[in-house]
This record gives sequence, structure tokens and C-alpha cells, in this order.
Amino acid sequence: MSIKKALASAPSAGLVTVVMQVQSFYAIIIGFALTIFLPHIIHEDISAKTLVKKSIGALIMFSGIYVLFT
Repeated sequence: MSIKKALASAPSAGLVTVVMQVQSFYAIIIGFALTIFLPHIIHEDISAKTLVKKSIGALIMFSGIYVLFT
């Protein structure tokens, strides 16, 4: 529902899509934090090599969406 409202009120759908793509960075940060603070609930590989790969992947996705919609 909020996505539809944002698409209707934003000057362009591309802007909304680019902002929504930031969720992949949030997922990396939340996964890292949960692994550090609640390792009995979630355990994720947080080695530097893996975090760099995930960050590069998220950056590529974000860049692609940005180029596509702006």
C-alpha cells in the first residue's frame, strides 16, 4: 500500500524505485548486526571477503536501477 502511495505522489516512479533499492544495504547491515548481537538466533558469514562481495552486489544492483530509471 505505501509503495503505491509513494509511486502516486512522487515526481517519478524511478525515484521511488531507486530509494527502494536501498533495502539491500539495510539487509546486509541488519544481518551483520543480528549475527553479532544475537548469534543464537541467526548466524551469517560475516567475514570481510563475504561482506565485500555482498556490498559490491548491492552496489551493482543499486547502480543498475539508478541508471535504468534516471
